[in-house]
Amino acid sequence: MTSVVPKMLADPQTRVVYVDHDPVVLAHARNMLQGIPNAAIIEQDLLEPGAILADPVLRGLIDVTRPVAFLYLSILHFVCDAADPAGIIAALLDPFPSGSYVAISHATPDTVPEVSDVERVFDEATEQAHVRTRAGIAKLVEGMEIIEPGLAWPPQWRPDPGDEIPANAAESYYCVVVARKP
Repeated sequence: MTSVVPKMLADPQTRVVYVDHDPVVLAHARNMLQGIPNAAIIEQDLLEPGAILADPVLRGLIDVTRPVAFLYLSILHFVCDAADPAGIIAALLDPFPSGSYVAISHATPDTVPEVSDVERVFDEATEQAHVRTRAGIAKLVEGMEIIEPGLAWPPQWRPDPGDEIPANAAESYYCVVVARKP
């Protein structure tokens, strides 16, 4: 969350709506956003995109006639396949025009099989975790234009000039992708 705050301060036209239903996350977000214009947090469940889109705070802050960016950062691995995460993304993106973006960071066991153990650890704590393969993560944005460099390991996704990509970058347990609504 903190990476968005400096950008909002640099560009007062930026509008941000955080969505969560966890009381601890909500408390931290409210504290972080205190005094920041054009930013709000709404208490909604990601599994209910209709309620998110109908929320009066979102409707008052975000113009559905203009492109937006949805950031699904470290969240979709808590949405099981039966809940249809690709359908949730599509439903939230639906009212917004072409040129809107989706950014995803997601746990994957592709190169670090032990990441699958995360599911067991979370299941024991009554949370649910659903790590997906890179192919499964790509399906979440199927039908959208994937932005270069495509589905990548975090250090490989548009490094700054002069950044050195670690030799073991593909040994990450996370991958990232940004896609554009056609």
